[in-house]
Amino acid sequence: KRRLHASGASGVLKADIEDLDIIYSQKNSENKVADFLNVAKIDVYDVLVTLYLEYSEPETGELRSRRFTVKREINISEHVSIAEREKHQTEAIEEMFRQIDTTVLEIIQNDLRL
Repeated sequence: KRRLHASGASGVLKADIEDLDIIYSQKNSENKVADFLNVAKIDVYDVLVTLYLEYSEPETGELRSRRFTVKREINISEHVSIAEREKHQTEAIEEMFRQIDTTVLEIIQNDLRL
């Protein structure tokens, strides 16, 4: 699915994913009894995406660029079913991409002035 559609300016806009990290960790339950018994831990996924946008105008040689990072923390109880886990992960990643789309549009309009 195309997320952005070209219109207007005649230059070239490149979008590179420079870095994508997913870091897994666990944290203790917020329930004091469960924490004491060392059960009901929470799986934590820290997702970090760094993108680099570069606009170049071949006719004038003009070059404008911007780098940005989006971070999302996904917390899932270790006791949910696989289906619930996948649903929660998918929803969080979809929300992250909505945030990326909004940020890219703001950069294109405001910083790169396209």
